[in-house]
Amino acid sequence: MKSINVFISYAWESKEIEKFAQWLGFFLDKYGISIKLDKFEVYPGSNLQKYMRDGLNKSKYVLCIVTDAYKAKMVDPDTGVYTETQHIEQMA
Repeated sequence: MKSINVFISYAWESKEIEKFAQWLGFFLDKYGISIKLDKFEVYPGSNLQKYMRDGLNKSKYVLCIVTDAYKAKMVDPDTGVYTETQHIEQMA
């Protein structure tokens, strides 16, 4: 059983960033780290808000892939990045 749980947060801004997030997830998984990444677990019909909340609550660490788009979405309440960063702040 993997003892370290990591949630990867990123902005849905480009295929390049999505591919990097997936690569990072595969890399960490290869070394025994349990990953929470939407691309691996969220499908049409999934409750994204619940996924984010539960994923963050069950993870020991959060890795944020911060780009200019990510920073912009941190202050936009209509985005998942905003939701995730607000939840992270409440957990601190």
